[in-house]
Amino acid sequence: MSTTVALGIGSITTFVRVFPHNFFSFGQMKHGCRVSLEDAATVSRCGSFRFLFTPLSTTCGIRSRNSSSKRDQVKRMRGRQSRSEVNNRMGRHGRDGPTTVQDIQKLATAAEESLPLGDGGGLCFLESSAPNGASNVEDEEKGGNGAFSGIPAEVVFVFGGCAISEVRCRSLNPRLLLLKKVLGSFVYDFLQYLIFSICDFVKADSLKSLLAQAIIEKNAISKERSENIRLHERVEPLKERLRESDTKILAQLRTYREDVEASQASIHELTSENESSVAQIPVQEMPWDSWRGLLLRIDALSDFLSQKVTKELQSVAWRREKRLRDIYVSFADEADEELVSEFMNLLQPKKRPGLHVIHIAAEIAPVAKVGGLGDVLTGLCRSLQKKGHLVEAILPKYDCMDYSRIINLRELDLELPSFFDGHMHKNKVWSGIVEGIPVYFIEPLHPAKFFRRGEYYAEPDDFRRFTYFSRAAMEFILQSGKRPDIIHSHDWQTSVVAPLYWNVYVPLGLDSARLAFTCHNFLYQGIENSEAIAACGLTVQDLMSPDQMQDNFFHNKINLLKGAIVFSNVVTTVSPTYAQEVLSPEGGKGLHGTLGAHSKKFFGILNGIDVEVWNPATDTLIDYQFTADNIDGKFVNKQKLRERLGLGNQGGDERRPLVGCVTRLAPQKGVHLIKHAIHRTLEKGGQFILLGSSNLPEVQHEFEVIARQFENHPQIRLVLKYDETLSHAIYSAADVFVIPSIFEPCGLTQMISMRYGTIPVVRRTGGLADSVFDVDDERIPQEKKNGFVFDDANEGSFNSGLDRALNYYIQRPEWWQDLVRKAMLVDFSWDSSADRYVDLYRLVLK
Repeated sequence: MSTTVALGIGSITTFVRVFPHNFFSFGQMKHGCRVSLEDAATVSRCGSFRFLFTPLSTTCGIRSRNSSSKRDQVKRMRGRQSRSEVNNRMGRHGRDGPTTVQDIQKLATAAEESLPLGDGGGLCFLESSAPNGASNVEDEEKGGNGAFSGIPAEVVFVFGGCAISEVRCRSLNPRLLLLKKVLGSFVYDFLQYLIFSICDFVKADSLKSLLAQAIIEKNAISKERSENIRLHERVEPLKERLRESDTKILAQLRTYREDVEASQASIHELTSENESSVAQIPVQEMPWDSWRGLLLRIDALSDFLSQKVTKELQSVAWRREKRLRDIYVSFADEADEELVSEFMNLLQPKKRPGLHVIHIAAEIAPVAKVGGLGDVLTGLCRSLQKKGHLVEAILPKYDCMDYSRIINLRELDLELPSFFDGHMHKNKVWSGIVEGIPVYFIEPLHPAKFFRRGEYYAEPDDFRRFTYFSRAAMEFILQSGKRPDIIHSHDWQTSVVAPLYWNVYVPLGLDSARLAFTCHNFLYQGIENSEAIAACGLTVQDLMSPDQMQDNFFHNKINLLKGAIVFSNVVTTVSPTYAQEVLSPEGGKGLHGTLGAHSKKFFGILNGIDVEVWNPATDTLIDYQFTADNIDGKFVNKQKLRERLGLGNQGGDERRPLVGCVTRLAPQKGVHLIKHAIHRTLEKGGQFILLGSSNLPEVQHEFEVIARQFENHPQIRLVLKYDETLSHAIYSAADVFVIPSIFEPCGLTQMISMRYGTIPVVRRTGGLADSVFDVDDERIPQEKKNGFVFDDANEGSFNSGLDRALNYYIQRPEWWQDLVRKAMLVDFSWDSSADRYVDLYRLVLK
């Protein structure tokens, strides 16, 4: 016998059958039969009246298999709906409505929405019983008797009333009292316990859900903490490295500042003992009678002083300046001539302290060197430093530089945007020391990779590459807060610096400097379509006029070299003779008119060489050091070089004159005469070594053919590349050095060769004419004669110079030795040339 009771939780109703004490049912769980929840849940029995119910899926149906006999099972199957519709049947007549997990979830959801956790107050019986058939039908219309099993839960049945006292419940519904009378005490106790168990089930289920969520969040937090710890472990070493880097940079900066301050202090101390402003002397320090006596003494010296000087001295006396008083007190009893000398020294203008000079160029030796420009920049900068001036240089950061020759190369913590093509582009700035010179290297982050191409020059967009660099260099000077006295640019690659300075940067406040420009070769001028200049921020219309940057031949093109001549305060070239040559149409390459118009600011200063780098007494790149007092080491170097290159060095070969040539194989250098010199030397019984290469494929190919022709020849050797070490060896070993240039603005190789006792044979042009004087020219003083000179760029004229040199070497060995010593003692240092540059700097700063 069983009784059906409607049980309501929130807004959802289900039916529970109550059986006698030995058989009961709740949802899909029965005591006294085997329960199976196929694909939907699992039920396990744990001791008496204890079952564990766990649903596995929310969509699968539930069916029951009980322990009834096979005959009863067949009987119940008759008249049933299909297996897919009916999953579990239990009741007074063996039939109940279908029950699915979805129904169970509805009941669970309703309980969660309508009841506080652990509170059974809202749980009640709706009906005490239902008719045998009606209850089952009603169940089917409502979707079946859903068991309360939406999420995993454990249901525990305890009889005898012991669990009732442990149920957390606030009050009993009055309907339960009525139900107790109808059903009896035992059934009532069971139902009461069942209701409160459901409440505890809801609470436990919710708590488990919250616990699961809390565990998930805890795991996520733990994972984040672990990740933070790993990131922290990675960040700390980076911070430490940054701190170390900052410390080193600050230390370097402090050292640099201290050096600059010490240098400036030395300059002030050497140039003037009293450079502070002169204070006026109170009247009581020297009586007026003494000042009046000084004025009378000045008048008495009028025979020794000009009227202008006399007035200046009187003015100083009326101001009662201490410096004049000190001189008067110290020399009052001296002769008039002595006092006049002191007064004249007093009126000499104060010497300006050391200058701040910034060079902007495309080369610096030995880091980035193609031709003589690199040597000139290094030599001039070092000489200016020795004279007490602050000198810096700015260069592009080529990827093909010799980085091993840069000391303390490091990236500056400076963001340098610069304008180009209508946009701002970022640049990195690096600093380092090259031969003692502070150098800044600008690395553009432009997509065109201007200086990351493995080459210095000869790129199709060189105009854009170097106008970009020049604009970035000026931007660096502005943004770094530098206030130089002189900005000195070199050759066409940095010619645009001058127009940029006056048109762009003076309006921005960079107005402390005056501009110097040196052209090392007027053959290369930087000519391009006029629109190209707009990329760096200059206005085409303002510059395209005959008196500014319009090219003198191609009127639709712009000429950078011309712009440097027009906009610079002083313009120089690299020798006095070349300065005269470029004023002619042939030498000026179209700019002779512009140079003539600006001739008052145009000067020729002969380059020098760095006599510390090029010094045979200390040169570590040669086999044996020697001096003018002992030239025996030169012969040792000669033999070593012969062995190295596989030339004959025994017997008669030992006495052969060795002719050397180190040069770029460019048409300007007289390549046809160099080829002739190889054969002429062989005819005259000498040996010949050529070191050099050409960026012109056809020229390079010609010399490669000659090199293969003489590959194993005992007297001729061609090395068609540039090798710094080999060049030193050739200078120190050769007897004669040939330089048959068609034109040569200055030339350095003739100076270097003489420094090593190698006698030059040169064509009379440019700087060669200013540094080599023919031994047979009677117009030249004997003390200046140091080489052999020919005039015309043809083979006959060249022979006159080379043949005389070889004849003197063979026929007059003692005379030749004296000539070697004399050449080694000629002063080709930068000392006097640097003084000329300083004079020009000061001239434009007045």
